[in-house]
Amino acid sequence: MLGEEGRRARGAINMLETGDWTVLRQQGVVFPDRPPMANWLIALSALAGDGVDVLTIRLPSALAILALTLLIYEYCRRLLSRLTAIAAAAVFATFGQVLQLGRTGESEVVFTLFIAGSLLLWHLGFAEGWPRAWPWSLGYAGAALGALVKGLQAPVYFVVIVCAFLIWKRRWRWLFGWQHGVGLAVFTAIVAAWQVPYYLATDKQSSLDTWFGVVAPRLGLAGLLEHVATYPLETFAALLPWSLVLPALALPGIRRGLLERRDHLAFVIVALVVTYPTVWLAAGALPRYYMPLYPCVAILVGALLDHLATAPTASSRRRLWHGFLAVAASLAGIFGGLAGLVWLLEHESLVALRQSPPLTALLLIAASLAVGAALRARSKSEPRAARVALFTLAILFALVDSTLRTSLLASRRQDLTPLVAAVRAALPEPDRLVSLSPVDPRFTYHYRHFIPELPWPTELSDLPPDVDYFCFDRRPTDTAESRYAERGMKVWSTPGTLPFAWEEIARVGVGPAVENPPSVAVIVGRVLRTADGSPVPAIPSRPLQSPSPG
Repeated sequence: MLGEEGRRARGAINMLETGDWTVLRQQGVVFPDRPPMANWLIALSALAGDGVDVLTIRLPSALAILALTLLIYEYCRRLLSRLTAIAAAAVFATFGQVLQLGRTGESEVVFTLFIAGSLLLWHLGFAEGWPRAWPWSLGYAGAALGALVKGLQAPVYFVVIVCAFLIWKRRWRWLFGWQHGVGLAVFTAIVAAWQVPYYLATDKQSSLDTWFGVVAPRLGLAGLLEHVATYPLETFAALLPWSLVLPALALPGIRRGLLERRDHLAFVIVALVVTYPTVWLAAGALPRYYMPLYPCVAILVGALLDHLATAPTASSRRRLWHGFLAVAASLAGIFGGLAGLVWLLEHESLVALRQSPPLTALLLIAASLAVGAALRARSKSEPRAARVALFTLAILFALVDSTLRTSLLASRRQDLTPLVAAVRAALPEPDRLVSLSPVDPRFTYHYRHFIPELPWPTELSDLPPDVDYFCFDRRPTDTAESRYAERGMKVWSTPGTLPFAWEEIARVGVGPAVENPPSVAVIVGRVLRTADGSPVPAIPSRPLQSPSPG
């Protein structure tokens, strides 16, 4: 269970168990950090599958990657060229961060589908002369669905990008026509279909927190200078291996050639120019926050590769293409050699990278094909050779990421399933476990039984009489005076001790396996009671049985 997958999964499970698909809850408490679209998709995937499991949690992301790849291909095939279409689709699907998040139940990929879909469909309608109401309706519909995933970034990006493009093109009738109003009405209707029932079921503050609660903590100025200096490098790393060709854009001749040959690139360039400052100048922004614009980056990279591959034989652009193919062939050879070397050398340090014989053979074959295709494209000036080379390279990069890189990352994680199952089996009534303040969602997901949340008790009377077993999060920074509690973006502190005596039943670290002590440990305890069933008061002079991680 990675990142926020546990939280997404528990929200979906709560919807399926209670039948309430309007109000997102965690451990029975309203969770207003964001709208529930990501949880809806997991729940729908579970209804179509065999319940909520790793496959159904991650299926929406996988389908979103497939849909985006096809959309990028179709957009570029219609407006640019077939070579650009294949290159852009392959590039997007094999960006490093896309491969990483596309295998998780995180919401970024689905969010990217709706934002990028809104932009590309709008511009496709604009460029092909569709009736204006259709591009505006499709664009605002995508922005509305994106808003129901992660909030205001979706409509803000759509409006800012499209309006900036229309102003630059001086297309005032498109900007101020009644068809724009139709799009706004579509957006309002989609968002209101959820927002109105949600407001009636909760309150004004929960509605405001849903849209603005996550935004404010990420707009601070602390660390801004460091962020401005490092964020472009982080973006470059997230877009590997294809970001290696982006430095070619620094050459004035390359930029001029792209714009002269590809007028439709103006839209994606405007999109990138007006949105990148929103993450570059926000100190709390992570590289994945810019993922909704990765399809635009992929289209730009695809057009750049097309521009280099189809250049005259003796030109400097053609030499850049040959240089790219040489680097790509070298990387393919290195990946293939690494896979074979790991298999031949049974060294302890290489165990994490070792693959099964079929996967090793597949990697070697893919690497050989990629090397051969890259070398052939160097000697052939035809677009078909370039398409084959880019396609085989993309397949190899995807295989390397899903085998070698995934195995390495998996070796740094621990499987919580048997650990939490052991805790569940150790309790006489596992369905009566409660948590004192929120507990880590990775634990609650693997525990399977619903764990209701209770406030942290400060007096004996705060403990319900029917509670015998409880759990809570503990962090290395927690002390006897205070401890850290969180529910999404809401953070607060509680006393670091409990007013009753208790004994520790289990301790489960839910962070990476290499952490010692873990960044978060879930402590499971039992209340000590007197003969008449009353809880034993804690003795101030005697420390609690397990006040901090060992």
